[in-house]
Amino acid sequence: MAESLERQRTLAATGDHVAFSAEDADFHGVVVRYGANPLLSAFYAGLRDRQRRMTATSVERDPAQLERILTDHTALLALVEQGRANEFDQLLGVHMREVHHLAGG
Repeated sequence: MAESLERQRTLAATGDHVAFSAEDADFHGVVVRYGANPLLSAFYAGLRDRQRRMTATSVERDPAQLERILTDHTALLALVEQGRANEFDQLLGVHMREVHHLAGG
């Protein structure tokens, strides 16, 4: 997650929204992969392109979302490092609702 987050910061600074969106999807993929649930991993792999398009749409609609995504991802990484799973789950839901406008995310 940390390596992906660093790549996201670099891409955000360059303004490459397409590459940033792909890296954002990869960040979420890392979260799914380390959940060690093969069924969920396979399901997410099928949704990766949709995730990338949602991020690109969010960022194009509101470029300030780049900073929001980076802030949320930084906080999510910190919660993982601290082993705070419940708070991670709560923040992930907020992140998916507020950045990607997904109900129940």
